[in-house]
Amino acid sequence: MACVASTSSLPPSYSPSSAPSPPYTCCPSIEEQRLYYVARPSSNEAPEGVFTVTARGVSVTLNHQEDGTDTPVYTRRGLVSGEIRLEDDHAVAVTVQLEGHQKMSVTELAPVTLVLFSQKHTLWKRQKQEACPKTIDFRLPFPTTYPLNGADHELPSTFVAHFPDSPGLYAEIAYTLTVKISRPRLGTWKQHTNITIPVKYQPRSRPFLPISPDLYPFLSTVKAAPEAWHQVTSVILPGEDDVGPIDCHLFIPSVQIYGLTDTVPFHLQLRGPSNSLSALVGLSVGARSMSLPPLAKLRSRTRLGKRAATPPPQRTRICDHAAQYPWSLQSPYVFVASMPGDLRSLGSARSREPARTALAVRVYVLRQVATKVKGQRAWRNRVLAEGTLRAVGEPPCFGASTGSETVPSFIAGELQVKDFVVVQVSPPASPLFEEHQFSHSIRLVTDTYREVAEHPANQ
Repeated sequence: MACVASTSSLPPSYSPSSAPSPPYTCCPSIEEQRLYYVARPSSNEAPEGVFTVTARGVSVTLNHQEDGTDTPVYTRRGLVSGEIRLEDDHAVAVTVQLEGHQKMSVTELAPVTLVLFSQKHTLWKRQKQEACPKTIDFRLPFPTTYPLNGADHELPSTFVAHFPDSPGLYAEIAYTLTVKISRPRLGTWKQHTNITIPVKYQPRSRPFLPISPDLYPFLSTVKAAPEAWHQVTSVILPGEDDVGPIDCHLFIPSVQIYGLTDTVPFHLQLRGPSNSLSALVGLSVGARSMSLPPLAKLRSRTRLGKRAATPPPQRTRICDHAAQYPWSLQSPYVFVASMPGDLRSLGSARSREPARTALAVRVYVLRQVATKVKGQRAWRNRVLAEGTLRAVGEPPCFGASTGSETVPSFIAGELQVKDFVVVQVSPPASPLFEEHQFSHSIRLVTDTYREVAEHPANQ
């Protein structure tokens, strides 16, 4: 094989063409077609209201706010715009400062505050003997990132985590806009007016794919479109050798990223020997017939199938059929067996529960807030939404949501807000099976996926 030596030479010279460049457009021509595109959220117009604060002869007005709002709100790449009105012209300088802070504290340690960013701008400064204008406009872009450990990170949403029932952890991410009016000295007294306005930062996010609308009945869709489901498996181990283990299968929509107002269908399936399933629901191991409660009807002697739907936060309704069945521990702490250490038990509530006489199954969305302050780690868990369970063959139950959760999952340095789908199987009091829980990490985002039949550019 011959080897050709490479030579370095300058590229040939080109003269600019006299013809104009061809026009380009995002819309395909007659002989072209789009193969795929991701639907874009509709461009909502900015609100037309204003937010005004007045103090000591200074009035600060912020534009593009909802009427009647208590706190100004800005989204990703938002523009903080408004005007400052002064009753007099004695000011010597007018400045505005936009800041972001992260504050965390754990038991027996002093709070730690981290400045995410600080932007200070001088809007006007006296030159010679000129008078200060009575009205000053300003426009400040809200930053999208903040520096940490030599790298830029996405700016997190405004957030407060406070657990009154289990103190020991507090976390807050807050943003403020400060307007400072400097006036001449009056003897040794500096006459300044500072107006600090808390502002809320709410960047929007959404899944990259929708939840398939045709996920029921489960047995048909899992065969026809297995890619629409994600399977999570755990094993319920018995306490004695007389019965075998039970496999627990949870199926959730494969995208695993859900909007805070989405209704999320799922399927829960328990598989094992018939004597194991009998023991799980509280029947005698040697019983030949299995008269199970309506919620736990067997499709066969070796499979217990249930279908359900769970909504993440906002207005949850438990269906009438499901509400009559007992639910398990109502506690801010949860023990997850055979799962990562970040979901370890912080306190056991099982010892305070009365002996259970019937099988109880829960599927719920859990939010964990974890911090690390001066080397000490702390975390708290909170249930965001409960799932409702129905026996296979019954129509699915979808509920509206309750609650006011508006913050998606995020990580900001030593503060982590994670979300999980947790399955909890609580058999009756028996040495054969103990309570079993397992979890799977998901991500919650602010918006739901909106399918657009036509590309927005063509509308």
